[in-house]
Amino acid sequence: MWGSNLKIVAFTALIFIVVTIYTYLFMNSSSLYFEWVTGICMISILLFYTWKLVRRYPNWYAAYMFDKNVAGLKKKVEKPRLFFYSIFLPVMGLCIYIILKTPSTGRFLNDILLNSLFITLFIVSMVFLDLTWKKGFENRYIPFVRDIVTKRGYEFKSLLDEDSLGSIFDSLIRCGFLEYLDDAIRSADRQRFIRIFKNGNYPEVPIFKMKMDNIQTHYFFDCLKENISGLDLRGYLRIFFHDRMNKQPTEESIRVSKSKATNEPKRKDELNLIFSKLVKFSDK
Repeated sequence: MWGSNLKIVAFTALIFIVVTIYTYLFMNSSSLYFEWVTGICMISILLFYTWKLVRRYPNWYAAYMFDKNVAGLKKKVEKPRLFFYSIFLPVMGLCIYIILKTPSTGRFLNDILLNSLFITLFIVSMVFLDLTWKKGFENRYIPFVRDIVTKRGYEFKSLLDEDSLGSIFDSLIRCGFLEYLDDAIRSADRQRFIRIFKNGNYPEVPIFKMKMDNIQTHYFFDCLKENISGLDLRGYLRIFFHDRMNKQPTEESIRVSKSKATNEPKRKDELNLIFSKLVKFSDK
């Protein structure tokens, strides 16, 4: 989270510096041309992103009103997109109004600073709107923003720091309990793994497909719950998917397998090693 925030701050600062240089050079040449050129560009961008949104809904609206199947509508994507638009579209409109209508302060540097600030705010808002049209919006950005804007309490609580959570994920891959052929998916799932346990909220569906039998699963769960307060087996199965002939095992089937087991879990030493060097918050 800290790394992401730092990138956002650095990106915004870079935009502000570039915009300030642009504003200084243009206003030093002609304030009138600056307003016209900048205003026309900003209005054009605003209209473009408004058109991108508005053009999607007439067919869906007509289908809904005439009791037809609304094909292609993904609520979990469109609702967050509309949420972004409801915030940043008015901000962009306000920035345009201020750039075009606010009278000069009479101080050249103050005018540069004021205009640069609102042009930067406009660009940052535009970037957020643009993210809603990216392919990774659903799987990458929506969960990230949801974690920020939602104020609900956690459903379970990790006692581990981010590095330790990442270490568990990496060890599961190293031991072959998780497998990834695509590095981009692996990296994204690593961040999701950390985020889920850090924030303590269950995903909508199990995400991480584990290669363990029921006895290993129960042992891994026992080790995990020692480091995750409030995590039970039902909650565990809301995070991890254990494929048993395309069917997720149940709490009961896992407990029955554990009760009937006469031997230690296979690869117990490797499972123990995953948790051997973790850092709890209470240990710092």
